[in-house]
Amino acid sequence: MSFRDRFFTKPVAEAIMSPSGILLAGAGVAAGVLIGLNPVGAVAIGAAAWAGRVGTAIPRGPVRQKINRRTVSGEWQRFVDEALSAQRRFAEAVERTQPGPVRDRLQGLSTKIEDFVHHSYEVAQGGQAITEARSAIDTDRIVRDLHRLTGGRPVDTSSSTGRAAAAMQAQLATASRMDNTIAETHNKLVLLDARLDELVTRSIELSVTGSLPSTEGSASLGTVEQELVDVVDEMEAVRQAVAEVG
Repeated sequence: MSFRDRFFTKPVAEAIMSPSGILLAGAGVAAGVLIGLNPVGAVAIGAAAWAGRVGTAIPRGPVRQKINRRTVSGEWQRFVDEALSAQRRFAEAVERTQPGPVRDRLQGLSTKIEDFVHHSYEVAQGGQAITEARSAIDTDRIVRDLHRLTGGRPVDTSSSTGRAAAAMQAQLATASRMDNTIAETHNKLVLLDARLDELVTRSIELSVTGSLPSTEGSASLGTVEQELVDVVDEMEAVRQAVAEVG
């Protein structure tokens, strides 16, 4: 949640109009007068006291965990590495850009790329957790046990044999859902990492030329900004989906 979103909340609105805030402002003004300040200085102290009261009501933003690529492995680690690499390339491009409107707007995109990297990291962590949980389900053994139990024939679901068979089938269904989630998450990460790389490459072009060539199909800086927002939103949707499974 951005600072703007956190500011325009009910707790802040209540703090702005709260009696305690008004009293603090009055007390600040009185204190300024007592120590000999002029009216402007006294009012400034009162305003500062009131602002401090309002500031304490602003909800804190989420504390992000530090990215540690060693907490994931294999393909999941590769996705994190690729996102971090794209972030570094983008930062280097911004650094090389001449001061001006283009650089300012590119710097404004840094926060969105940071969001992407953190979402990607959380998706990778969730994907690895699901992968590890899936590896604990020995589907080959379950299939063998199920065949020995039922002989491949339908069984009475109300019997102990039927209930045992149902439990085994439920395990197989869970494993299948996990396999689907892992595959879908993997494919989405491949796609989103590729799209981020493309946007970073286009941003590098902007950092060098100051604008993209005016040829048919070329993208403006505004287009790059909007596409980056879309990519980050899609990665956040993947993060939420993986969190629900986890």
